[in-house]
Amino acid sequence: GYDAVVSAAVAAGAVGAGISGSGPTLFALCAEEAHASAVSATMVDIFESYGLASVAYTSAVDMGGARVES
Repeated sequence: GYDAVVSAAVAAGAVGAGISGSGPTLFALCAEEAHASAVSATMVDIFESYGLASVAYTSAVDMGGARVES
């Protein structure tokens, strides 16, 4: 259901979506926080239609990027 989930996420307002790591996590990026809830709910609904349980989390993007902390 990857293609269906990504297509639905973009249709719901995501700028883009993809797989994180080796595949157990999909993500979507939204330009506006207002779209995040609709996009995450849409992704969960599409997975459910394929008989797959999922959990959605929303958070802000860390604009500082990677850094070393000791």
